[in-house]
Amino acid sequence: MKKIKPLVLSLLIPFLLTSCSGANRGDSRTVKVFINEGNLFDGLSKDSIWKKIERDTGTTLVVTGATHGSDYYMTLNPKLISPRNDIDIVFSVPSNVNCNYENAIDNDMYWNIDELLAMKPGTYPCIEKLINSDIYKNIMYGEGIHSLVPYITSRSGWAMYYRSDWLINIGYYTLDENGNKVAKPPVNLEEFEDVMRKFRNNDPDGNGLKDTYGISPAGSYFYWSPLYHAFGVTPDYDVDEDNNVTYMYNQDEFREYLKWINRLYQEDLIDPNFNSNTPNQEDRNKFYNGLVGCLITNGEAHVSWVIPGVEQVQGKNKVCIGKAPVGTANLGKEGVGGFSDWGGWWGGYSIVKHMDSSYDYDYESAYASLDLLEYLYTQDGGLLRNYGIINEHWKYDEKGNIEPIVYNRYKEDSGTFTLTENLNGELEPKGLYKMGATWGNRINWNEDGSFTPIIDNSNMPEKLKDVFKETVDKNNVVSSRLVNFTCYATGFSSKMKLFESEMDRYAISATKSVDELNAWDDEMNKLVTDYKWDKIKRMIKEQAKEMEVI
Repeated sequence: MKKIKPLVLSLLIPFLLTSCSGANRGDSRTVKVFINEGNLFDGLSKDSIWKKIERDTGTTLVVTGATHGSDYYMTLNPKLISPRNDIDIVFSVPSNVNCNYENAIDNDMYWNIDELLAMKPGTYPCIEKLINSDIYKNIMYGEGIHSLVPYITSRSGWAMYYRSDWLINIGYYTLDENGNKVAKPPVNLEEFEDVMRKFRNNDPDGNGLKDTYGISPAGSYFYWSPLYHAFGVTPDYDVDEDNNVTYMYNQDEFREYLKWINRLYQEDLIDPNFNSNTPNQEDRNKFYNGLVGCLITNGEAHVSWVIPGVEQVQGKNKVCIGKAPVGTANLGKEGVGGFSDWGGWWGGYSIVKHMDSSYDYDYESAYASLDLLEYLYTQDGGLLRNYGIINEHWKYDEKGNIEPIVYNRYKEDSGTFTLTENLNGELEPKGLYKMGATWGNRINWNEDGSFTPIIDNSNMPEKLKDVFKETVDKNNVVSSRLVNFTCYATGFSSKMKLFESEMDRYAISATKSVDELNAWDDEMNKLVTDYKWDKIKRMIKEQAKEMEVI
């Protein structure tokens, strides 16, 4: 694979290290984007913020799309292969099995962003710094090209929710200054196991029946990450200190974890039907309805679904947030634990290649798209697309925080800003600007040219903002040297996905069955042979050396 070098910094204009600015702009050019949830904005009257984005970028912005989920690619994929494809920017999650992203790269459908940047050095400093940063530089496809500008997220965004009333009932609490009991979530594996046992056996809901379990995670095994990381497992593919390539399921530490979690299952502490749970549905419903006392799922924005879901069934003040339990000297790996680090991105934006009237590549449409993307990632563009126009829709308070100007927000069309619930239970347009927030978290650019993703709670009801912050503060992550590494050799990604799928399926089986657990080594050897694990390891190691990861 040919390695793409970052553009030579000496070619860049002096302001590169201190700011990000908009690109050169001519007359208004139409940019049609197809994004996640873009259907919500298709055909809407353009508000003042939308119009300002267009003025500042010299574009006419047309937003379309489909709802999140399988419907998205069912709608998108036919459009991409249509002779009349007029999409300029498309959002994709390459890891999604319905995405066909590699086919698009193989068919030369998306621009090499490095190529576009090289033709206009210094014009797009935000995009350049973003895709060549230590965080995102290895998000590459095809022959080692950047074809995707990341949709910025937090590195994990997960949480462990506990029934606080259950914890108090089984003796896990402290006393506040008024002598009131305050739930104390478990902090290590030994305490976690003790809590799981008591949630099953000690009648935590007080109904006199043995009808509760500790946990019932969703079927996909990454939902269990805060448990197996306490044994020293690293997420997904990794390169150890001796530069040997590993995959989490066939690490020795994972086998030790399976022996432990299988013991908990055999002790009847885990809901026996966990493997049939649909993510974000059955697993959460079992928590809401009082079958289990611990839920492992998304944190951050998802608290606005999880907390009310419990309150509707169980009443208020029944949930608390815990950290991922760490291992101890007696169980797991001492002092180790956290949630999987998924790299701080969830898909991203690609610029579609078009031909112009002379059957040459349409560079004008490509640069119009890049102008728009650059602006949305700048400091000012990020503030605009998330909060609206400064001193009209928001202002800084005396502490430098964003403060919505609600009176002026009411003047915009209904639906322009997210309605959030104030402390009196009333809905007000105090949340994020809806269309702009669909482009991912904003970035704060520092004077030295570095950046920090902003995890924003503006869309949260006032009463949940503290819980939102708690999920962020308690979200310690376990990382891999290959996090955000997608530049694998052509043809290997499909093999790797099959390998991962089979490993995931077997991990679930081994959690439930002693026989499957005892057959783990034989099954691993079979999977290693069937999916040519040795070749995958060699390829990953070669690519990691090529990209200077090792």
